[in-house]
Amino acid sequence: MILLIGEGVFSSVPLHAEEVMAVAARVAGDESKTRFVADLTRPVSYSVYVLPNPYRVMIDLPGVGFDLTPGSGGSGLGLVSAYRFGPLDKDRSRIVIDVKGPVLIAKSFLVKPEDGQPARLVVDLVKTDEKTFRMAHEADMAARPQAAAEPEADDAVKAATAAPLPVPKPGTEPAPTSAERPMPAKRPDGKRVIVIDPGHGGIDPGAVGVGRTKEKDVVLTFSRMLRDRLARNKNYEVVLTRDSDTFLSLKQRVGIARQNQADLFIAVHADTVRGASVRGATLYTVSEKASDAEAEALAQKENRSDIIGGIDLATENEEVTDILIELAQRETKNHSIAFAKKAAGQLQLVTQMTGKPTRSAGFVVLKAPDVPSVLLELGYLSNKADEALLVSSKWQAQVTEAMNKAIAAYFATEIAARQ
Repeated sequence: MILLIGEGVFSSVPLHAEEVMAVAARVAGDESKTRFVADLTRPVSYSVYVLPNPYRVMIDLPGVGFDLTPGSGGSGLGLVSAYRFGPLDKDRSRIVIDVKGPVLIAKSFLVKPEDGQPARLVVDLVKTDEKTFRMAHEADMAARPQAAAEPEADDAVKAATAAPLPVPKPGTEPAPTSAERPMPAKRPDGKRVIVIDPGHGGIDPGAVGVGRTKEKDVVLTFSRMLRDRLARNKNYEVVLTRDSDTFLSLKQRVGIARQNQADLFIAVHADTVRGASVRGATLYTVSEKASDAEAEALAQKENRSDIIGGIDLATENEEVTDILIELAQRETKNHSIAFAKKAAGQLQLVTQMTGKPTRSAGFVVLKAPDVPSVLLELGYLSNKADEALLVSSKWQAQVTEAMNKAIAAYFATEIAARQ
């Protein structure tokens, strides 16, 4: 079983209300055995386990904050190629360690803070073969559902923890089936429901610009501004999939749109590409075959968000497969394309567009079969001029107004077509 619970005995550690912080992290070792160490302001419970495709080691923590040096985790050593960290939600945090091949967790333990030194979470990794890794992973996944019924490893560690140990691990809880999840009734007030999805968040920063601007921050700021502008229209009900720096899986984002029976879903992103001269905004819709190589590459990159956040895709249920089949609903895709064209027409009046302002590819986040959906690529953080615009409140306001006009025109056309 690869699940390991924090095992140090710290009976003298009192319960604290303040947030636990990770203040440093480091990697040491070689290609046969590598140690990961995280310095914490005080001990916490934790779980650590491995995931395949790609090979990763996950450390789940109860609401730990991160105050690490900028750039931490960008490179590794020995068996570790890199590591990432961040919040999953207000009560859970995660460290994702990318490894170069199959590994086993030889041991993990907590070191008590003493002599002015912080508490330390230590994870030792050893190289293994694919067959042994798979056996260990399967044993871990089989054992984890029973973890909630198992006794706490140590009462003192439990007392030192501000939040309960996250079991089962975040992101892999079985999703309710369509029958278990009743859809809300249509709004009696006739309001149009618009769901805005700021991409990335939490442990997943998205793209990082030449000036170190993070995509997750830019798109959240813009999405809030767009929400506030649309909310001034009494005919709209506007929902954000996230309104803070939290991680959501792609399935959760689609689920929010469907649960709210959205009339329109807008995913907001700001990517990077090779070549600093590429710039401009683009509207994407979903299609089984990409419109061009660039669209296909972007879809593949965005669809890896779940992997970055540490979700075990093998545990996902068949709902996504069903969604792919339902995509044959031509009406929804036609509505998506119609809105994308209207949005591109308004955006080109206020900002630069790419050479192909409307494109399509297999974006997972756009695959709700009954919700017209687009992905708005605001610009490219790899371009200095675009990055400067993306953080400009004046530019954001202009683009927000353009999107507001496009949404109004789209709904007006839809209503006219039904009369």
